[in-house]
Amino acid sequence: MKGILMNKKIIMAVNIEMEYLKRSYLCLIAVTCIILYSFGCSFFQYESVMDLYDSYNNISIFYEDGNLDKGEYLDREYSIDETDGAEVIKNPLMYFYAEMCKAIYSVSPKYGPVQALEIGIAFFPFIFVIIGSGMMVSDYKTKIIKHKILRFGRGGYAISKLITMFFIICSLIIGVLLTSKIFSLLLTGILARKIPFDEFNICNYTSNSSFVTKVIITLLISLFFCLIGALFGVIFRKTIPAVIVSGIYLYIIPVRFVYEPKNIMYSIMNRCFDFYGIAKISSFILCNFWTSMIILLLSILFLGLSIILVIKERSAYIAR
Repeated sequence: MKGILMNKKIIMAVNIEMEYLKRSYLCLIAVTCIILYSFGCSFFQYESVMDLYDSYNNISIFYEDGNLDKGEYLDREYSIDETDGAEVIKNPLMYFYAEMCKAIYSVSPKYGPVQALEIGIAFFPFIFVIIGSGMMVSDYKTKIIKHKILRFGRGGYAISKLITMFFIICSLIIGVLLTSKIFSLLLTGILARKIPFDEFNICNYTSNSSFVTKVIITLLISLFFCLIGALFGVIFRKTIPAVIVSGIYLYIIPVRFVYEPKNIMYSIMNRCFDFYGIAKISSFILCNFWTSMIILLLSILFLGLSIILVIKERSAYIAR
């Protein structure tokens, strides 16, 4: 009976959180950010493809001016050698041709949503830290946390926050996938009028994992950083500490240890994602995939339990 009442309280608490999201401007802000993010990704993809096409055209003109048979060079493989610390491309015509094929494929509707997730590796962790922290801090700022805890219990309140957090993450990721799909269709249409796609052999490239796997990995990484932000929010009852610490860690401090959070994220994404487009992982320490996944899952569980524990232990006097 007690368990049933607890479940009902959690459901009621989640419904209230959802109702708050609907009535606030957060949904409108989220939709606007998703559209701007997808538009930004498409803009940089467009610039990248056009710059690459200009390079390919310049190389083609150079070969034609030198009375070189382009077809002969396009039948050969290219190689990249390092000489005196500088990279030297042998058969640059084939190199830029291959890069163009890959670039066109990367902006296609088939790969566009995946590339949006790949680009997100630079933004999602920081954004979700802020979201997690903001969700927990908001009730302290509005001084409504005491009312919620008295109504739903500390455990019910904490669990409802975690459930709402996961719902928000799923909604944002799905929103990014849908809008990036639409922008990919538009982008491909624009590029097709400027680039002769028929000249390039755009085939289906092999993938390191399925689309579903990529989405699940993105959700787990986003949830991990969202929970970190939430824990900071519960402990400090302010968003600023989470923003400062996560910003310094994610964008200033380089990777130093094998199984630190940032390196685990990079290693998992390097294993599951393909990075055919503009997104790349510059530097990381390769670590075992399954060990990284186990650490990630255990960390998510630990963070969730820590948030519940801190709320149970501190809410009685913080909410006065």
